[in-house]
Amino acid sequence: MVFLKDATIDNLKITTCEMHTYGTPIKIIENGAPDIPGGTILDKMNNLETKFSYIIKFMSYEPRGHHAVSVLRVKPDNPKADLAILFYEKEGCLTMCGEATLAFGRYCLDNGLVKATEPETSIAIQCPCGLVPISVKYKNGISGNTSLRSVPSFVFETDIEIHLDDIGVINVDVAFGGGFYTIVSAEDIGVNFGEIKSLKLASRIGHMINEAIVKKVKLSHPDNDDLAIFNGTLVVDTSDLSTDRVVKQMAVFRDSEGRGPCGSGTSAHIVTLLAKGKLALGESAVFKSAMSGVGFTAKVIEKTKCGKHRAFTVEISGKGHYIGKQVMTMEQDDALKTGFIGIS
Repeated sequence: MVFLKDATIDNLKITTCEMHTYGTPIKIIENGAPDIPGGTILDKMNNLETKFSYIIKFMSYEPRGHHAVSVLRVKPDNPKADLAILFYEKEGCLTMCGEATLAFGRYCLDNGLVKATEPETSIAIQCPCGLVPISVKYKNGISGNTSLRSVPSFVFETDIEIHLDDIGVINVDVAFGGGFYTIVSAEDIGVNFGEIKSLKLASRIGHMINEAIVKKVKLSHPDNDDLAIFNGTLVVDTSDLSTDRVVKQMAVFRDSEGRGPCGSGTSAHIVTLLAKGKLALGESAVFKSAMSGVGFTAKVIEKTKCGKHRAFTVEISGKGHYIGKQVMTMEQDDALKTGFIGIS
């Protein structure tokens, strides 16, 4: 990767590899971004969001951007890491994105960032939430399915009562899976996935829950206060879990809706299912996006601790796919150099 020295909004020319993981668009930056400074990866994340926010606006705001998650390589500060990456979208930086990490695993092998070995290649990737080990299938020069192991994931609080206009009182859970999510049953809010109008209803109510939960719950993380970030609400349908081992879910973020099933949200959701006795340790299920209709496999594989919290490691397995390349440029007289935010 070639970093651009003395980068400003006026001289950006960013080349990306375009991928998607179950509907979530991923932009892996190959050239043209600045080298983000910082003593730790969380320092780098905070610097990107503040001192280098024009990068996020240039790439993620309309007319150049959309609902993609961008992946930017940075220098790791964890000696156990092979590589380090930051994630961002139009709402800002993310502490974790499972779908982007799955896609980046294949990219690492196919572009020589690590030495590929058969039948699997192991890579330790430092993300803002912590060290995430991944394993990529590799045979006859072709990369395949990728598995990642989450940072310690835990239930933060269950059965939180919130009041929503036109609905009344509902109960939600809050859990951490690399980021914090509120989890709400689709049935409890009158959502039946399968129709566009249901997705729109889930989005509308999800945003209402987002506003309500940040006022009611004070988040904290034992490792670092910078990880106490609320990502959004996961609207979940577990009606087929006991029969077909399938979960449908839709992530409603601060200003948009997730296209894929949401990796860090899945880690948060599955430990909640475990805590409520709906899944057992080592038992897998397919977590499908309510929007794209496809998804990855996940299971809780081991117990661990995170401060006072009873935590677990989650394994998510899936595959990112290539969809093209892009060179993002701008003209000097463009009044929308940093873009604008459109209505989702």
